[in-house]
Amino acid sequence: KTSIVYSAFAYLSNATIEQLNKLLIIGPPSSFKPWEQEFYECFGRKPKSFRINGEVSKDLKQDVLKGITAEEYELYLITYNSVPGLIEELLIFLKSEFNNVMLVCDEAHKFKNITGIWASHILQLAPFAKSRIILTGTPAPNGYEDLYNIFKFIYPTKNVIGKRADFLKGLSKRPIQSDIDEIIENIKPFFVRIKKSDLNLPPFTDHPII
Repeated sequence: KTSIVYSAFAYLSNATIEQLNKLLIIGPPSSFKPWEQEFYECFGRKPKSFRINGEVSKDLKQDVLKGITAEEYELYLITYNSVPGLIEELLIFLKSEFNNVMLVCDEAHKFKNITGIWASHILQLAPFAKSRIILTGTPAPNGYEDLYNIFKFIYPTKNVIGKRADFLKGLSKRPIQSDIDEIIENIKPFFVRIKKSDLNLPPFTDHPII
């Protein structure tokens, strides 16, 4: 999934309209290193990355996002927990005329809660990104309502699913196949599912425990 995002970023960085030049990843802390490592594997060089976490002072985080530091970065990594406290600086970053940003939510099911604080802040950022991608292996762990924020993030001004959040919640409790089929048809053009069979993995071997 990471290399697919980098492929899309590379393509759109060389596009004729609004060439992307920054990549902002919102994800768990454990995702930071893989994003940096796969950048090297994809492009053959280390990224100019900035980790927005507890190891960095708040002043430096704010300065970097506002663009008032001498250092230039192309890959920005931030946790879901950090977004609410830096919402104003993130909006400045995304709105800057110098930044054409691809905004990626890794493990996007973490902001599935329609009334959650993470969701409200991330959906506030979405309209100002030039490109938006969500990544998740569990898009709807609780029910159809979990899809609402995901597609609201991808298309802030359009109801891709075609249903309200409360309708989706009711559908989880009382499934109606025709409504489910309609939702699947509506979202089909907007997601890609990668199955294990697509990865050419070797046969599974269940080794005896020693």
